[in-house]
Amino acid sequence: MPTEVLEVMMNATDTPWLITNDDSSSLFRLFSSTLKQNFFMYKPFKPLRGSFIVGSFKGCLVIRSPVKIFILNIFSRFQIQLPPRTTMPQFLKSKINASNVKQDYPLTLAMSTCGSFSPLILAGVTFLGDLVWCNIGDKEWKGYRDDDDYGNLTFYNDMLYAITRDGTRIDMFRIQDRLVKLDAIACPNPTVPPSEYMDVYLVDCKGTLVVAKRYYYTSQGHTIAFHLFKVQGNVVVDLDNLGDQALFVSTGLSAECVTAKDCKGLENPNRLFFIGRSEDGLKYEFGMVSVERKRNRLFRVTLPHTTMHSSPFWLLPRFASACDCKCHDPTLWTTKAKCQLHTNLES
Repeated sequence: MPTEVLEVMMNATDTPWLITNDDSSSLFRLFSSTLKQNFFMYKPFKPLRGSFIVGSFKGCLVIRSPVKIFILNIFSRFQIQLPPRTTMPQFLKSKINASNVKQDYPLTLAMSTCGSFSPLILAGVTFLGDLVWCNIGDKEWKGYRDDDDYGNLTFYNDMLYAITRDGTRIDMFRIQDRLVKLDAIACPNPTVPPSEYMDVYLVDCKGTLVVAKRYYYTSQGHTIAFHLFKVQGNVVVDLDNLGDQALFVSTGLSAECVTAKDCKGLENPNRLFFIGRSEDGLKYEFGMVSVERKRNRLFRVTLPHTTMHSSPFWLLPRFASACDCKCHDPTLWTTKAKCQLHTNLES
């Protein structure tokens, strides 16, 4: 590993990197925005056909394949195996739009952590809009179904919050042996939305529950607008200031908030940085929204070695290790060979 890369990560000051996962390759591909350099890293697992990154949290990735789902910190090489995908509850018969779906699967996942940012609980939204969840160490997933389809979720104040796919309602749950719905909060949409194509995000931003709505030109087109809200008690209001924070939104349904004090390389907080498809749908674009001014500034950069099958995700370059707090069983963590970054590898 280059010395300057190790120093940046150990000081925990670097801004999020970009990572792509080509399921036919034995390498992860990364780009450091601070060092302005591409890196390659051997995967600490055999290439899994049909594997996708479905979440990125505090330096950890959640990866799903047709069978496996696991948590991975690529820098520490620590892994936690989650219950097999085949143990997820199936609500297919009760879904009108499930006629062509043989098995449901998670689209995005959220992670609850201890004070050391070691995982405690994973919860996800499935392709058909249901909720699934498990404690670290469980042998199978549990499920929850609502009449409406969910679009995204996050943990906030020791509760699980899930927003419907149309962005009109946020449900709050307590996790016990099952999900217990405690409350529902109405969430507004613009009177005249920029587009009918939208993704929704829920993010814990330094103690504020933020709702982001992302609008696309077409279903597979480029991003044209964001609308940000925050939850205040039982109401949702417009958000026009992130203060010393920045929001990073990936091509999937994953988003993470970062504070300037935790990323000294973040010179311009109070912004939303995102990755999306270009107008022709064949490239990826970087974009930035000044939250205070509510203006989109789009610029397009082709990411090297990126295909439509390996969407880029933001990833905080942070080390992780097995936590010795009473919340965890240290035997659940496994580690592989020492982390090695390379600048000139090809798969």
